[in-house]
Amino acid sequence: MDDSNQRLIKRILPHDPDHKIELLKPDGRDIFDPWYSGDFETAYQDILEGCKYRLDELMNQ
Repeated sequence: MDDSNQRLIKRILPHDPDHKIELLKPDGRDIFDPWYSGDFETAYQDILEGCKYRLDELMNQ
């Protein structure tokens, strides 16, 4: 869900010819991490925004 996760996945699966390993949010921003702040609402909104974007992307293919 963030740049760190993406880097770790690419270490496990270095070849991604179909470009399936992407950040969730269309603007490339990380998903807000509530671990430190306890702000789960912002994390939820970030995830919801990313899921809606990706769903629209799939529907338009």
